[in-house]
Amino acid sequence: MNNKGFAITTILYGTLILFLMLLVSMLGLLSTYKDRLSMLIDSNNGARDIINKKFKDSADEIVDSGEEILQMYVKTNTGNLNCRKSPNTNAVVVTSFSKCSELSVYPTTTNWFYNSENDCYLYGDYLTSDKNICS
Repeated sequence: MNNKGFAITTILYGTLILFLMLLVSMLGLLSTYKDRLSMLIDSNNGARDIINKKFKDSADEIVDSGEEILQMYVKTNTGNLNCRKSPNTNAVVVTSFSKCSELSVYPTTTNWFYNSENDCYLYGDYLTSDKNICS
């Protein structure tokens, strides 16, 4: 092979490697964007707000919020209480709890409670601190 063909091949392979590096970088940025976007919820006025950061920064680590863990009990009339990925009734259901289930939760500034064991949120209208609800 002559030197001209070798030089062209080197340029083509170099360009291909740069393109692949750019593609991998863009995919990494999009993945990070998706993770950050999942931390947003709809607020009452239709705008998007960042979830109360004092409760959790990632699925692995609970940030100390200064709030005590509360022992609450599920008080549904029928069926189970859904525990959702974010404090929003349209969020994905992670798990559900039957009536009278005892849960350890963190309060939020809204009417939602965070359950760190399952990394999900419970709607406060269906929780009570009254142990006698199941008697």
